Amino acid sequence: ILYYGEWTEEDLCFTDLFVGWKDDHGVDMKRVLSRVPDTQGYIQKVLLSNDGLVNNNAGDVAKSTWAILCGMDDMVESCTQVLTDAGVDKDRILLNV
Repeated sequence: ILYYGEWTEEDLCFTDLFVGWKDDHGVDMKRVLSRVPDTQGYIQKVLLSNDGLVNNNAGDVAKSTWAILCGMDDMVESCTQVLTDAGVDKDRILLNV
């Protein structure tokens, strides 16, 4: 699963490639928009939601999870905390710092 967060739909890049990523590589793209009414909000909230990565990948699956985080410092720090609390090894979380 690739969680891709932006403020609005217009801020998303590479949207013309999403279908190909799914069809050719099995990448399940989850768009997370924080500045649009009636959307999911922030990525760290989505990771903790009922259908998010954290709740669906508890235990052994979390140990095989990799994350690449880039963006605002607060988001990167919050997501790192959410993932490590869920059992994702910190060495499997790559950062843009």
